Amino acid sequence: MLDREKQQRRIVIHTRIILAAIFVGMVLMLIFVFKMPWWLAIIGTCIGFFINGLIAEWEDNLPGGFNNPHPPKVRLPSPRRPWPWSR
Repeated sequence: MLDREKQQRRIVIHTRIILAAIFVGMVLMLIFVFKMPWWLAIIGTCIGFFINGLIAEWEDNLPGGFNNPHPPKVRLPSPRRPWPWSR
C-alpha cells in the first residue's frame, strides 16, 4: 500500500472515531441531563445528525457556497447613480 493510501485510511479511521465519540457524548447528555429514555436519545441523535447533514449540503450548494464557489453575475435592476454630493 502506498503512503498516501495509508494516510487517507488513518484519516478516515480517526474521523469515524471522532464522530462516534460525539454521537455517544450526545446520547449520554440526552440521557443524563434531560432524563430521556436511552432508545429515544439514540433515535433523536440519529435524526439530528441526518438533519445537520441535509442543512450542510443545502448550504454548500447555494451560490457562493463550497460546491458552487462562483455565484452568477447579478445585474442590478437600475444602473447605479452617484450620490448628488459626490461630484
